Amino acid sequence: MKYIYRILIVVFCTTLNNCSDDNDGRFNSEPEKGWVDFRTSSTAVSTNTISIPLDVNVPVFPEGLNISYTIQNVSGSDFSDLIGRPSGTVFADPSDETRNTRLVIPLIVDIENDGNSSPSVFDITLTAVDKQGVRVGIDANSILTHRVTIDCVNSDTIPSDFFVGGYSIADVDANVGPGNGSANFAGETGNKVELTVNPSNPNERIFNATILPGIRQGTIPVTITFTTNDAVTLGTVNTGLSCDGANEYVYAAESVANSATWNICDDESIIITYVEDPNGSCGGPFMSSFSLTKN
Repeated sequence: MKYIYRILIVVFCTTLNNCSDDNDGRFNSEPEKGWVDFRTSSTAVSTNTISIPLDVNVPVFPEGLNISYTIQNVSGSDFSDLIGRPSGTVFADPSDETRNTRLVIPLIVDIENDGNSSPSVFDITLTAVDKQGVRVGIDANSILTHRVTIDCVNSDTIPSDFFVGGYSIADVDANVGPGNGSANFAGETGNKVELTVNPSNPNERIFNATILPGIRQGTIPVTITFTTNDAVTLGTVNTGLSCDGANEYVYAAESVANSATWNICDDESIIITYVEDPNGSCGGPFMSSFSLTKN
């Protein structure tokens, strides 16, 4: 029996050692060694702060870790206009039990309130860790470079040169005009209109358009508004015409939810939706729209 007990003890100890070896991994035998990398490979940013999660694969780092990175342009505007520095360091705090280390970079501009009309794409690359035995990445699957895109962000007040100047106007969806051999919208001359800023509202553009050419004479001032809800809406257009003799045929704003959206980075073209004949004078209401395209 004495020998059987000894054999069992040896087998038991061997089993423990084998289990321990299987679970240790590459660095568990040296708990202050390991590696760091990014958790994801890309981020799109539309706020004033860049925040990217890191994976700190180090069991123990009692003094913390300083992780260095560099930044390099990819396309668009220069990242230095938004960040102001080409490199930096993020600290992995040993007291943070969640191990939720993030690379956080505040922007030097306020895109949340002032908007951003110059998108930027750049790469942030992890380069070094100040702790011996802790390296950047472990194998080919480690994510060492993270691509950041600073998106276009609409501002509460649009720039004075946004959707200003010569544009071509054309019906997209229209009913009464085309149904009578005309058009709902035409230009002051041909299909050309000139957009200007409304002096009393910087988010409005004004132009003169011909309504129902060949049916109605002269032009009418038209207003479009770029709202803080990122929608573009049409101001009421009174034509002075009626089909039923009782109600005026007019154009009115579509709801914000059903209106087209605008983008501060693009003033080449836009489609404006509106309600044609909301009073029902000529068989409406109809959901209609027209386009403006920069000349």
